[in-house]
Amino acid sequence: MKTLVKGKEPGESRVWVSSQALGHQGRKWRHGRAWLFFGPSERRRVLGVSWAHGGLPKHFGVSLTVRHFDDLIGFSFYVPVLFSWHVWYENGRCYFDQEREISLRIFSGRLWWHLWMPIDEWRSTDPRWRRGSWSPLDTLLGREAYSETEIARGTVEIDMPEGAYPAEFKVYAAQWKRPRWPFAKRSTRFEFKMVDPIPEPGKGENFWDMDDTATFEASLHSTSLDEAVARIRASILRRRERYGGKSWRPAPVEAQS
Repeated sequence: MKTLVKGKEPGESRVWVSSQALGHQGRKWRHGRAWLFFGPSERRRVLGVSWAHGGLPKHFGVSLTVRHFDDLIGFSFYVPVLFSWHVWYENGRCYFDQEREISLRIFSGRLWWHLWMPIDEWRSTDPRWRRGSWSPLDTLLGREAYSETEIARGTVEIDMPEGAYPAEFKVYAAQWKRPRWPFAKRSTRFEFKMVDPIPEPGKGENFWDMDDTATFEASLHSTSLDEAVARIRASILRRRERYGGKSWRPAPVEAQS
């Protein structure tokens, strides 16, 4: 915290700034947030900004949100791969009976819009001109239909540092096809059910995820069984390192061999 303007009383700050690095690499310029606090203590006001540069935003969009108290008025701007920015202002007052959003986003091949609609609420009676989406490809070529056929099944072992975990798997030939397009997109999907769940450390971010957890099932598209097993193993090892450290291992009673 850095004081910019001191108050009349000893130790009182009228205006000050604070900032925080987010993410695990601690690079504030890449992922962080900052606050500017000003005004008397009984009516403290906050102007905040958060940012992420490189890789994190997955879609293009702009949004304006109006909430009850926290983040009273917020503006967000996203550009895929490059950056995302969110700026908000709050003063502890409530001007509206509901939280509202005005936004325009592009992701998953669709254009999505909200025109002064409640946040995180969806109803079948919502007017489409106020909340909806549109896909140019659906209009031109027809909506994409998904189908799959089981082509194999069996058992496999997933090797972890503490031992091997048996799993049952099924293999599906997957297809996405548009009615007015002669070509289909095809892929091979693998579905795994662990006979013995593979232990992982809890995230420790909330009171409900403090305890250790485990992977019970997994589903992914891959080119071969060996590649699918390797990707599951690598994913579990990444989560173990992220939430438990490089040396994390399950308790002996949990480890299967």
